[in-house]
Amino acid sequence: LMLIDIMNDLGEFECAHEMLLKAKEANPDDKRITRIEAMVVGAHKKHRLSMLERKHEEGLLTGSEHFEKAELHSDLGQIQEAIVHFQRAADDQDLAQISMAKMAVNLCDRGMYDLAAEMLDPIELTRELDDRHPDMKEMFYVVSRTLERIKSHELALTFYKRIFYVDASYRDVVRRLERLS
Repeated sequence: LMLIDIMNDLGEFECAHEMLLKAKEANPDDKRITRIEAMVVGAHKKHRLSMLERKHEEGLLTGSEHFEKAELHSDLGQIQEAIVHFQRAADDQDLAQISMAKMAVNLCDRGMYDLAAEMLDPIELTRELDDRHPDMKEMFYVVSRTLERIKSHELALTFYKRIFYVDASYRDVVRRLERLS
């Protein structure tokens, strides 16, 4: 475990992560490994974010790198920065829909519910889109739950229906539709 810590401190995140996986396999119930894992993953995310930030300052980020940067910001609770980079990632046609959906979730986190609904509205949730982006239903669900919680039932109902048309078995969508209809 000390070697994992040393490798992490040296910035050898891949090596530290590989050692961590082996340690976890050998000692699955060791709570120290869980704590170290959080530290290694967090350090790796911050390191990757700083690398992407340097590229961003040079104006060299691709759409997928904007997307990765947005996800890292979101994971670190930096919602405003995440929104900006999801918006930039959406300029890439292949990432447009998933970026807009993830931006909607982040907008909900900032209390910007109407704007979140506007981001989801043009996205047609289909089985093909669900196959390409398996977490798309979850984005719709999170926004719908948030809208339901703030008593915006009609909007919530609209997005729950979109999930229902693609996968009626998803979570408790049918029950929520019954309750809101």
